[in-house]
Amino acid sequence: MAYKLFIGSLSWNTDDAALEAAFAPHGKIVSATVVRDRDSGRSKGFGFVEQKLSAMRTYCGANTMPLFVIDSHANVLKCWCNLGRSEKNKIGSINEEGEFIISNFNALARWMSMDPFTNSICLECSVLPICMGGCIYYQVADNYDSFEDGCSHLRYNLESILKLLYISKTKTAEQLKNINLTNIGGYYEHA
Repeated sequence: MAYKLFIGSLSWNTDDAALEAAFAPHGKIVSATVVRDRDSGRSKGFGFVEQKLSAMRTYCGANTMPLFVIDSHANVLKCWCNLGRSEKNKIGSINEEGEFIISNFNALARWMSMDPFTNSICLECSVLPICMGGCIYYQVADNYDSFEDGCSHLRYNLESILKLLYISKTKTAEQLKNINLTNIGGYYEHA
């Protein structure tokens, strides 16, 4: 799937090749065009990038194009966790005409290009296909020390969850009443 992004506040010297080069590390570029004045040929300071993005998405949707959080100051964010940190973490804003203006291309590219299958920690994890890398915020935010802060709870208690699921599927309602779940890792039944 390809997304067409409006790119504003470009330097007057930016050409199509430079715009493409800026976004190329974050996905396959279908097209990159700096809009120019018809008569003078001079850049108008904005352009469009059509980018083919990975189909890989996490369960929260923060790395999908149409999902944004807009704060009370019309700052556009990619995650609820960024509320209160808008100046540092915003990817753009809504102007008075209601247009979405991207101002932090690097932040948007980090969100959109997050792929757990390129992360060595994720690749070693037994729950990767299920969790899809956990919370993206912890992986792309500059203010966190540990990548693992964003790991899904599944990484730490998958065995217990599977045991609980097995119990719920194989026992009758009457049998479930007699099961002590205080130690689900090694569950036992009342006599």
